[in-house]
Amino acid sequence: RGVLFKGGAYVDLSGTIDTVAFDKTGTLTEGRPQLLATRLGPAPAATEDELLRRAAAVESASEHHLGRAFVEAARERGLPSERATDFRAFPGEGVVAAVDGRRTWVGNATMASRERATIPEDLQAWAGDQWESGRSTVFMGADGDLLAAFSFGDRLRADAVPALERLRSVGIRRIAVLSGDHPRAVEAIGKELGADDILAGLLPDQKVEALKELTLQSRGT
Repeated sequence: RGVLFKGGAYVDLSGTIDTVAFDKTGTLTEGRPQLLATRLGPAPAATEDELLRRAAAVESASEHHLGRAFVEAARERGLPSERATDFRAFPGEGVVAAVDGRRTWVGNATMASRERATIPEDLQAWAGDQWESGRSTVFMGADGDLLAAFSFGDRLRADAVPALERLRSVGIRRIAVLSGDHPRAVEAIGKELGADDILAGLLPDQKVEALKELTLQSRGT
């Protein structure tokens, strides 16, 4: 089943576990987000497909699951495949690269702020509705302009809820979901799962610290 115990002592300690923490994407969800909706910015000066092509070009060098989703969405629409230049990633924020001679970025609100782009209120409201539905929303811009927002959905694994119910039945009292996604999107999925703790907007090192804190709070410490 792909589970590794690094010694018999850990098997013995497993009987004292009362808290289990899950990463969200690819563990509780299928890990195959799909583009569900697009909202153009105030002055995009391009079609939806053209903006998707540029975003996919920026994301072509990214290892993030949403980066791969951009590339796949562009491929499904038959859009030209290309790679951008001068790629740079900002963990927990987004990515930036040169596309068609413009500094183009894709990422969250923090990334938009870094690139001095303002997210208009109507686009913020639209993104909020997407997050409430458990979707991941990503913004895109170039040279200080906000061009578009893309909404991706990733379905829960069919065995996610039964697995958590099984954990409850064997004495697990606390289930936590950790994610780097927007808090409102993670909360929506956490409620569907019946999780006790929702820890969102986390960078990788913050996930480690969150696990340490959960351990300190556990009766099995």
